[in-house]
Amino acid sequence: MRCLIQITGESGSGKTYAAEILTRKLREMGKSVIYVKGSHHEASTLDKDTSRLLEAGAKASIFMGRNFAIFTKSLPDPEFIKYLPADVILIEGMTSLNLGRRIRANESEELLEELKECKYEPSVIVNNDTDPLIMGVLEMIMRVYKVSNVYLK
Repeated sequence: MRCLIQITGESGSGKTYAAEILTRKLREMGKSVIYVKGSHHEASTLDKDTSRLLEAGAKASIFMGRNFAIFTKSLPDPEFIKYLPADVILIEGMTSLNLGRRIRANESEELLEELKECKYEPSVIVNNDTDPLIMGVLEMIMRVYKVSNVYLK
């Protein structure tokens, strides 16, 4: 079972630090982790071209360099977070949404034993390939858009 943990707390309470410690310890246990940070601030784009293409009407602008980022004009349905390809998904903030088990920043270490049981198992297999990232992205897209059948020509 994949685990979603929503880390909550006031500004400065140690949410990011708790997520960092959890991530390090989970990686030592061999677990894959994806971190999602919710914010009421707008993310700044990495370069002016990214912004210009969004303003021109592109659905998304993908920046690929030493870093990778996807920018969109509107917030996707937060349900997509539930389908990210990882054993553990740590969510900081986004307290207006019910996305997983909620913990306070100071409770994070107590979870480690329980998180040993977290395991992502892709339900999509393509050409006998089960690469977790590729399969996870495909599964996420299929679930979010309620795709049940795919036919190739």
